Amino acid sequence: MENSTTALLDVEFAPQVSGSGSCSRTAAEISCSCESHGNPSPSMEWRVSGLRVTNSTDRVIREEQLGNTGLRSSLTMRHSQGDTPTLLCLSTNTLGSSSLPLHVPSAEQHTVGFGILKIK
Repeated sequence: MENSTTALLDVEFAPQVSGSGSCSRTAAEISCSCESHGNPSPSMEWRVSGLRVTNSTDRVIREEQLGNTGLRSSLTMRHSQGDTPTLLCLSTNTLGSSSLPLHVPSAEQHTVGFGILKIK
C-alpha cells in the first residue's frame, strides 16, 4: 500500500524586476511601466534623476497586483520639451531589492519619421 501526502510550499524570494520595462514619449508626457515579482509581494517606487517620485498633478503612479507575488507599476508625467530625465524602477520586499534603469526616448527620437509632404 502506498501513502502520499500533498504539501503546499510558500517559497520566499527577493524581488526581480522584469527586463521588459519600457518608456514612451509624446509631445507633453513621458509614460513608463515596470513589472516585478517577489514573495512577499514587492513594493515599487520610481526615481526620476535620482529623486523619489510621489503622486502629484504632474506625476501619476498607478499600480496593479499580478497574483500573489507580482506588481506592475506605471508612471505618467509631464515634461519640458527638451527635458530627458533618467528613470529608475525600484522594487523591494523584506528579502531584498531589484532595480531597472529605463531609457526615455529623446525629443529627437520622438520626432524621427515625421517629414514634410510636398504635393504638386
